[in-house]
Amino acid sequence: MFSIAGAKAQKNDVDYNKYPCKDAANCKAAEPDVLKVATILLDSEIDRAQLDRLNGSSFLLRWMEGTPDYKFLIDSNISLLGGDVDLTGIYFASLVKYTLENPALAEDNNAVKLGTWKLVANYVGNEAYNVKLTRKLKKLVEANNNNTLEKFLEE
Repeated sequence: MFSIAGAKAQKNDVDYNKYPCKDAANCKAAEPDVLKVATILLDSEIDRAQLDRLNGSSFLLRWMEGTPDYKFLIDSNISLLGGDVDLTGIYFASLVKYTLENPALAEDNNAVKLGTWKLVANYVGNEAYNVKLTRKLKKLVEANNNNTLEKFLEE
């Protein structure tokens, strides 16, 4: 398992093999660890050399595909990430985190979309995570900071 360096470093002691996510009961049992992994990914900078980060992202995707309790819609704004695999992982971690922390809103696509992109904007806008901001990402962060994110995402 891994420990991620950073201001909010957390140890990830999740045993991914414990959760094959092939049935509803296993997916439900995995939820606390899924949330833990999503939070760890969002609380640490991207490190492409860290295999455990990739394993964590893979675990989230496996759970997202397997859980019958939630439906995850990928909205067209994912193009803001420019196809960056690492930032796409941040998007999925944000989508999972928002959904699991707000189960009453899980079926409200607009709320999930906005909540997810707020988390993404907070992540990419955090200088500690050393994300190279493209023009689109700068606009995303600016919209989030100016409380105009919902309008920005509709454009």
